Amino acid sequence: MTLGVLILLSFLHIAVCVASPFTFFIAVFKQRRFELSKSDTDICVALWGAYSILTIASVVLVSYCYLTSSLAAYYWWFAMPWASLAVLIAFVVRVSKVK
Repeated sequence: MTLGVLILLSFLHIAVCVASPFTFFIAVFKQRRFELSKSDTDICVALWGAYSILTIASVVLVSYCYLTSSLAAYYWWFAMPWASLAVLIAFVVRVSKVK
């Protein structure tokens, strides 16, 4: 993978990771009226913050592994925020109460 492809892939990764959760949650909350308790809302905000940090960290780690010529499959770091997003969605689905 060349550096140009890595940069393009990183920008696409950040764009998709930012856009997809917003569209998911907006669509879900428009279709149904969910209710979360205060503590569940706080946990969701913490998970959302972790997801945002992991999105940026994954790009930094992929870039670092690429620049240090690591032979490991560094592109797997891009999967880290998607796993965090799956945990966030599963948590919201589990704790939400439909009005």
